[in-house]
Amino acid sequence: MKRNNDELDLNLLRVFFAIWDLRSLTAAGDRLGLTQPAISHALRRLRERFGDPLFVRVANRMLPTDAAVRLHEPLDLAFELLNRTLQSGVAFDASATERTFRIAMSDIAEFHLPTIGQRAIENFALCPRPYRSSYPPEPGELHAIGRDDLAIGAISISDKDLTSIDIMKDRYVCLTRASHAVAKSKLTRAHISQLRFFFARTTSSVHQLVEQALAEETGNLQHRGPWALHRGA
Repeated sequence: MKRNNDELDLNLLRVFFAIWDLRSLTAAGDRLGLTQPAISHALRRLRERFGDPLFVRVANRMLPTDAAVRLHEPLDLAFELLNRTLQSGVAFDASATERTFRIAMSDIAEFHLPTIGQRAIENFALCPRPYRSSYPPEPGELHAIGRDDLAIGAISISDKDLTSIDIMKDRYVCLTRASHAVAKSKLTRAHISQLRFFFARTTSSVHQLVEQALAEETGNLQHRGPWALHRGA
């Protein structure tokens, strides 16, 4: 790897990290607010600077070369130290920031979207951009991919670099016709073992946990019933 010892533009490092995180020039451009030609030009400058391709296209992904892997850790440490130094005396001002905050939501979490939108209008110069991602993310995926700033939903958090708070509690209910025998008494495990269910199934894993719990209660997966109502995430 032959290096060009000219000064390195810090914006090029942002491009490097965005491509590293997202494995896509298009996604990196979206994150940084740059056009595809601008991202390609920045990558070309990085390649000239370090004398290595750094990222090569494999199928539909931009994968790092061995040189990029070696560079990533020291560059990441240096860039983080520089950012901390520059931002140490600067307080976050929601009314002035122009950053786009991306929020991943499950179907149930969209209940909170009006509140988020109202708070954004009241406090931010620009509104956050809620959107439906491929949901739910795997544990730690938000940090690893760097795609989202916030996720609202039932997510298992195991990554020490992520934090979570409880914003609501809810419960699942079983609906029956008014004339059903179960409607006249308390729902018990014995009842569950005899019932057949419709499930309004989504891609959210929390719904699958309910099905799993019912299966464990009955000891027979067939009692879930042969029907499932599917809807998109």
